[in-house]
Amino acid sequence: MDSRYPSRIVCLTEEPTEVLYALGQEDRIVASPASPCVPHGRAAKSSGLRVHQRQDRPHSQPRPDLVVGFSDIQADIAQALIKSGIEVWISNHRSVDGILSYVRRLGALVGAATQAERYALELETMSSGCGRRLRFCPAIHACTSKNGTSRSSPAFDGSAS
Repeated sequence: MDSRYPSRIVCLTEEPTEVLYALGQEDRIVASPASPCVPHGRAAKSSGLRVHQRQDRPHSQPRPDLVVGFSDIQADIAQALIKSGIEVWISNHRSVDGILSYVRRLGALVGAATQAERYALELETMSSGCGRRLRFCPAIHACTSKNGTSRSSPAFDGSAS
């Protein structure tokens, strides 16, 4: 592993965990959420949130080189980590283009820019016709969020242009 890049990464959310696995950089992850989507046969790392939320207890593991998140929801956690001298990168993209940029930036941060570019191009290709395919799929009428609630989606009900 190249010492110019972080080797001990804590992921606060599923998104960076999944991207790092996709880039073949899972060995750098020392803690991540309990439920990321990781390739079959690979176990997710322990929860990064449990490792770093308690301010009153010394860490049993060496400090991470980088903590990565993907939402403004982690702002308070990020602030506390930054104040303790830990490098933190939180991104908050909500568009396909923003997410593709996120993949490229995260890859660059860990020294995997070539893999990230390849992965971003693959995602871009997969997403380019996604809306058209979903509109014509009569079996799909709603999408379900992580908390189990369903909602209508124009891409699913055929009303999207």
